[in-house]
Amino acid sequence: NIDEAAYVDTADWCINLTTKGKQQAEDAGKCIRDVIGDDGKLVFYFSPYERTRQTLDTITNYVKEESIISIREEPRISEQQ
Repeated sequence: NIDEAAYVDTADWCINLTTKGKQQAEDAGKCIRDVIGDDGKLVFYFSPYERTRQTLDTITNYVKEESIISIREEPRISEQQ
């Protein structure tokens, strides 16, 4: 996170995406959509961090619902502590 002060009052797993992170998630969603095309299938795994949920929500806005096989939260995935 670019704002180091965010960690003072908020637990790391609760910190939201930055504006830049939101734009990156939108770009990733568009890229994934373009790569998988109309017939591609996706399985998403995400960590319990709030910003990963926000990233996933943004990405899934760009892909067809029928393309998504599964979405799973995986608590063993986390950022370096």
